Amino acid sequence: MHRDLSGRKVLRAIAILNNGTVYVAGDDGIIMKGTVNAACSGFAWIQEISNTTKNLNAIAAGGPDDIIAVGDNGAATYFNGSVWSP
Repeated sequence: MHRDLSGRKVLRAIAILNNGTVYVAGDDGIIMKGTVNAACSGFAWIQEISNTTKNLNAIAAGGPDDIIAVGDNGAATYFNGSVWSP
């Protein structure tokens, strides 16, 4: 696992949907979803359950129900709009 100098997990990839929703992926299978908050003054971030603990190095989105993240040793997880599945 890679950590930045502060010891936090490294985020390695980003995908932005047309509606402004942002997904980032990185170490230990972390996937974060960012959405514009109600006041349009910033992002609200939540951690998704990716169902993998392997490092994720790339993420691509065809839409809000068509997202895939891939990483080390053939790791892959797919989001169908409801859940992430290996």
